Amino acid sequence: MASLKDVCKKVGLYSLKVEKGATSVDVMPLIEALFEEINEMCRNGEKVGIDNFGTFQARIIKGRTLKTPLSPEGEFKFGDMLIMKFRQASKAKKRLNEDKNVENFGGTYIEKKPRPSDLKKKNAKAKVEDSEEKASETASAKAPKKAPKKAPKKTVAKKKAKKNPPAKANKE
Repeated sequence: MASLKDVCKKVGLYSLKVEKGATSVDVMPLIEALFEEINEMCRNGEKVGIDNFGTFQARIIKGRTLKTPLSPEGEFKFGDMLIMKFRQASKAKKRLNEDKNVENFGGTYIEKKPRPSDLKKKNAKAKVEDSEEKASETASAKAPKKAPKKAPKKTVAKKKAKKNPPAKANKE
């Protein structure tokens, strides 16, 4: 894995000393060259790691065919493609979250988008709950409320029968 020092040496930034009077215009071509070199190294299959910041790496997305009725041909073919992946270093994440003052965050919030399968499950549950609520509402509206049934009272004859069971006839 190539380090930031290796990339800076190739670009010519390794021995550069920026003075107080330097403007962003003076440094901008060097920064662009730095990122171009990172891109070239990743294109050649290398990982480029920047200590306490993160790692850049190129990944392959396999080619695929997209079928659509909108096109006269009906299909679009996409070949294999390289994409840049970045994995943030744990120290960089800690530094970013040291303050934990999210209220003053000036960027945009990224909300997690639910997966289509999660949406289907959620919608199915909501439909079942709605149908159960409607069924209970209609059932309660149609049927008058009844008092709970009480156990039947025991009669005096039944009580006596329990105390004195009838004698069994003996067969001879």
